[in-house]
Amino acid sequence: MSIRTSRSSGWSRCSILCARCRVTRCSRWVLSLQNNATVGFDLPGLSTSIEPVTTTTAKFDLSVSLGEERDLDGTPAGINGVIEYATDLFERGTIERMAGWLVRLLEAALADADRPIGRLDILSPQERRTVLHEWNDTARELAPTTLPELFAAQAAKTPDAVAVVFEERTLSYGDLDRRANQLAHHLQGLGVGPETVVGLCVERSPEMIVGLLGILKAGGAYLPLDPAYPPDRLAFMLEDARAPVLVTHSALNDRLPEHDPVHGAARVLLDADAHHIKRQPPDHTGKHPPPAQYRLRHLYLRLLRGPERRRSHARWFEECTAGNARADST
Repeated sequence: MSIRTSRSSGWSRCSILCARCRVTRCSRWVLSLQNNATVGFDLPGLSTSIEPVTTTTAKFDLSVSLGEERDLDGTPAGINGVIEYATDLFERGTIERMAGWLVRLLEAALADADRPIGRLDILSPQERRTVLHEWNDTARELAPTTLPELFAAQAAKTPDAVAVVFEERTLSYGDLDRRANQLAHHLQGLGVGPETVVGLCVERSPEMIVGLLGILKAGGAYLPLDPAYPPDRLAFMLEDARAPVLVTHSALNDRLPEHDPVHGAARVLLDADAHHIKRQPPDHTGKHPPPAQYRLRHLYLRLLRGPERRRSHARWFEECTAGNARADST
């Protein structure tokens, strides 16, 4: 297969075509296969032959032209091809790799005609080794740390960078870290710490991220509660997890069931209690120790769903380098 390098000059032509057919976008890649027998063009008293015409401009961003070759007796003799591309968009090395992929694809299809096309291999051994091993050779030593510590470090590094985007609202790393710290101190004042499960029932919003991160910074494990769940289901989850604190929003307060696990329960409304939360320190200073300093045995809470697994399941695990409990759902 030969490769032809051409300058790009087809954009204006494609734009005119789009204007005529009123199509917003036209294909810029073309694959053509000439598999018809060559037809002679004979005129009385004239001898004719087909002469290829080369140009220095590309009609398309990328075009692949393939043609069946035959011997003099008509026996198939393979497929010949030409790739023409715009140098404004592609480098020759890229096109050579693409040509190799096409050749390997055709060879793999001939070797196993019953194999689905999605399972045909197009990578060379070196390319496969690069993708699977070299590009994934990212192992490096990591210092013992926690998720709150990692987030605080990123917030200190890029405080004005956007951390959360929800519809038309945004929240920077600095603002998110400050609000999560204030919520963490407020929760610690309610007794939240390591091995404490905190229910989080908030609609999808920036406040959900503030609540999640605040619970982790306080050292607790968050229990995700979907507001769309039936009240009986939410009540069961809160009671079964023995969550002494529930973080929610005033708009959902009336829809949530009352819960009183063991020694009573506290409810934090992120909007109604905002004036109390904002009085808390915006960083890890104050009467409470930094949550990231916790190096204890923590609670791992896993929510099991399905008719055969009706109860949430909690177990203990040793974690010497992570300062907060985790909550997974399966």
